Amino acid sequence: MAEFVGVFGKILPKGWMVRGECLAFLAHTVSQCEKELFISDSSRGFAVLWGGLPATTEKLRQWANTMIEAADMPSPTDYLSKKNQGLLHSGVALSYKKSRLLLTVGLYGVFPIYLVYRNGITWFGSHPHLVVRHSSGQIDPEGLAELLYFGHCLGRTTTIRDMLSLEPGDVWTCECGQAPRYHGRYISPIEMVEKPTEISGEPFREALERLAKAVDSSIIESSTLLALSGGLDSRLLLALSRGRQIYPFCIGESNSSDVLIAHKLAKLSDKVLLHFDCNLSLDQVDRWAKLVAWVTGGEKSLVEAQVALPYQHYQPYKGWVCLSGTGGESIRSYFYDLGFLTRLFDKSIVGGLSTSIVRRYLSRRMRGRIGSSLYKLLPPEIVKSIDVEAKLSEVLVEFKRRLPLSRLLDYFYLHVRVRRFIALGQQLWGLFFLRAHPYLDIEVQKNFAHLDMRWRQGSRFHRQAITEIAPDLAEIPWEKTGRPLNHKPSLLAFLPERWLPSFLRPSYHPIPFVNIGEWFRTRWRTWFADTSAAIIPYLSELVPRETLERLRKEHLDGTADHSRAWGTLLSLGLWKKQISSLKATNMNQAESSDVKTWWRE
Repeated sequence: MAEFVGVFGKILPKGWMVRGECLAFLAHTVSQCEKELFISDSSRGFAVLWGGLPATTEKLRQWANTMIEAADMPSPTDYLSKKNQGLLHSGVALSYKKSRLLLTVGLYGVFPIYLVYRNGITWFGSHPHLVVRHSSGQIDPEGLAELLYFGHCLGRTTTIRDMLSLEPGDVWTCECGQAPRYHGRYISPIEMVEKPTEISGEPFREALERLAKAVDSSIIESSTLLALSGGLDSRLLLALSRGRQIYPFCIGESNSSDVLIAHKLAKLSDKVLLHFDCNLSLDQVDRWAKLVAWVTGGEKSLVEAQVALPYQHYQPYKGWVCLSGTGGESIRSYFYDLGFLTRLFDKSIVGGLSTSIVRRYLSRRMRGRIGSSLYKLLPPEIVKSIDVEAKLSEVLVEFKRRLPLSRLLDYFYLHVRVRRFIALGQQLWGLFFLRAHPYLDIEVQKNFAHLDMRWRQGSRFHRQAITEIAPDLAEIPWEKTGRPLNHKPSLLAFLPERWLPSFLRPSYHPIPFVNIGEWFRTRWRTWFADTSAAIIPYLSELVPRETLERLRKEHLDGTADHSRAWGTLLSLGLWKKQISSLKATNMNQAESSDVKTWWRE
């Protein structure tokens, strides 16, 4: 585990690392996770970079020096943009010359920075629970509405009024005693996909070779885990790392499709699969739920927090590298399988039709499977105060540019989806492992941007790559279709079943590796009944109490399935309960009228 928290102001905590006149810093790492925090301390300044593999020490040293130099400049964004190396790392840097603090976030925001400014003091940290104790603790109605409508907060918003999450590429500076100042973004995913790297060979081959290099440089021999499932992202990583000493693991029920397929893949690769089951006692379920809520600031639905379920199994591997397939979806995502729509308009955005199609699709994608039903639970005054269309326009602002739709879809995935929807789950893994994201290597993504859409549809890039590198792995059925990879799936395989008449619906249905929503009223019923009752008082000021009582009763009685709604409500309620406990002890308190969303002003 690697985490850090810092304070910039005139009053500094005792026992912390103090640098300059106004900065105090505290970092915590476990075993090899010190590789996730790179600290540079020189006569010119102090810098801390937070991020995963692959990244060389020399690159990190250069970027730390660049950040210290940028902190001295009136326009740090331009300087950082010129020197940009495309690292995933976020960081803070202090210039001793000007006593000025600089904060930046890496390309995709997978390693976020949270910020609170109150009473002339700036607090920053790698996780929301590290800085929320210095905030007002008041729920932000706008953040709440976004969470319940879209399934996660948007932009820099969080569920707390005066705490923000910096966006990918953000550059902020702090002067002692003054509010942080925003300077724009030094890098954006849209620039990367708009101007892909020059390549000399065949695009498919170049992209595969670049991915192989990223995987190779992410592995630390004898202490690297690979999160393996029945999907294609992790299977390709396994194929590329076959000759290395890594340890694949899989989460879930022993009879699930993912676990059964993962066992076969591991056996063919002469590796023993570490199977982490999810048979938790009710005390362990309670610790897991509180952990998820605390680390993600109440934004991660418990139904979507499967990666943290076997936390007790992770302990022996704490500090190891964990190879993750995050980012692989950018080259094979569902929206590329709607090729009959995007292929017509991929040369440029023409007229309003293509824009309308994509906006409608992405609005559904943003809402996810959780959001829209929960949004209806909000009091009318909050619903009226949030302009959903304006939020969509804000997120999809890049759609005003005349770019191919596939590029804009890349931007949406890399800027919106990875950052808040996927990164929250990755932060849970980060409590135990040093995270490695080969698919998010900037050179890999630049090479992916060269690929024609035919490589993106039907997951053709993954299927072709696995078939070439490890033909035996390609013979194992794909969890999505139940067929080997050399079987080209039809478009029907990627369409939602509700779109299809009954005679065209597939007969194959994968067995899910976990079913947390169902467990709320079966094996975890006692825990759910007690916990949902305990958090209702903390949620009743946000959602009418009678509504919450009705949802709880209907779910427990089995008359309606509200598992997805309760996944979000439980996480949010536990987070608010934990904040209330802090307020009763050492949290900075303020009247509502004293709390200002300073960063929106």
